[in-house]
Amino acid sequence: MVSIAAVTGMRASELFGLQWSDVDFDRRLLFIRRTYYRGEFGLPKNPNSERVIPLSPGLVAALRLHKQAARPNSMNLIFPNAVGKPYESANLLKRVLHPALKALGLPKAGGRVFRRSAATALSEMREPVRTAQQVLGHASPQTTLAYYIQSVEESQRSAIRRLEERMMPPVG
Repeated sequence: MVSIAAVTGMRASELFGLQWSDVDFDRRLLFIRRTYYRGEFGLPKNPNSERVIPLSPGLVAALRLHKQAARPNSMNLIFPNAVGKPYESANLLKRVLHPALKALGLPKAGGRVFRRSAATALSEMREPVRTAQQVLGHASPQTTLAYYIQSVEESQRSAIRRLEERMMPPVG
């Protein structure tokens, strides 16, 4: 689940609603068709949230291994909890993410940490904002830019260095 969240930036509710019928292994596609939030299945957040995410060969391989190891469940969920039902976001944060972050000596983070990390990484890789918007399922690129893409210190240093070179060339 962490690999999918980290690379795709999917919302937790989208991950919890994923069923095996949403994966096309041959075409390497993941279909976001439903969410699971506060005890109920529903439609994705907005029309752009219902989307198809291309999967890398590594994610396809991870999903294949997960499918082989997973116990069948009545809802055909990709990531069921121990009793075969969808996860509740607060429980997963409290029982899994927060302890893992603490063990790594990292600050507590919420469920959007994977979405922000994916958006920021795409930006750092110089991918168009439109690409990040579509992967994340945002209604507008402004949402992606304003709330998800974060500035990375090393990029800021590099920008300042390049700006200094352009604005203050060596004299001499």
